[in-house]
Amino acid sequence: MPRWGFTPTWACRCADADGRSIGILVGLFRRDLDDVELAESVLLFFAPRVALEIQQARSEDVLRQRDEALHRLMDSNVVGFVVADLEGRILDANDAYLALTGFDRQDLASGRIRWPEMVPPERVSDERRQCSDCWHRARPGRVK
Repeated sequence: MPRWGFTPTWACRCADADGRSIGILVGLFRRDLDDVELAESVLLFFAPRVALEIQQARSEDVLRQRDEALHRLMDSNVVGFVVADLEGRILDANDAYLALTGFDRQDLASGRIRWPEMVPPERVSDERRQCSDCWHRARPGRVK
């Protein structure tokens, strides 16, 4: 690094909540520091924030990978998938689901597909209760 005019003066380990090393924060300075304690305190101040940023980036990467895997599965049309809200509005569906139910993309885009209207009237309250139970039991990003 000296060829760029920087001197790696201080380094601080970045750890996750369990104490595992997940990165390193290095202080690069153009000249020797007169106040070494100040440099050290600055690095120690920023290290936990850098660790959080690293964890967030990793989490976002994992979520992106899971999202891509789910979309590949949905796009394969091996199984009919539907995404609905708790009010019964169908927000998205793959082609297999549309073929199974007799709807098309135009029906989906117009909002004409509603879950309660696809369930026998005597089952609507049970379906809503089951969806609500599932919603409250599951954590974000996890299906139970």
